[in-house]
Amino acid sequence: MTAVDLKPIVDLFFTFLDGLILTVVIPTIAVFVARKLHVDTTSALAQRVVQVASNGAAYGLSQAQGAIDKNAVVDVKSPIVAAGVQYVTDTVTAANLASLGVTPAHLEEMVAAQVQKLLGAPAADPPITAPSVVVVAPATPR
Repeated sequence: MTAVDLKPIVDLFFTFLDGLILTVVIPTIAVFVARKLHVDTTSALAQRVVQVASNGAAYGLSQAQGAIDKNAVVDVKSPIVAAGVQYVTDTVTAANLASLGVTPAHLEEMVAAQVQKLLGAPAADPPITAPSVVVVAPATPR
């Protein structure tokens, strides 16, 4: 009787199993633990979007040509807002914005409100925040 070396087959099986564990099992466990511990991973991202919107407004103002009337109402379709929105979309990935529920219209409103704020206008109404989607409710057991 001839002996058959099964080591290459077993090695291949364990290599496949290692890949499966690293790509499927560990991330699934991490998401499960985060839900059980009620970890809110979106609030830091939402704060970053608001900060980048503020920076985008400042960038839009810096790109403006000529003097800016501090009493002017900034339209969401103005070139200043467009430059600020472009800054935000260049800085924050579209996937991150989508995960927070931030639409292009909401981004324009956020940047326009920040421009008004930088021009010394009264505070925007409603206050500048990330979308209400950001609030994460605790996971309910199924």
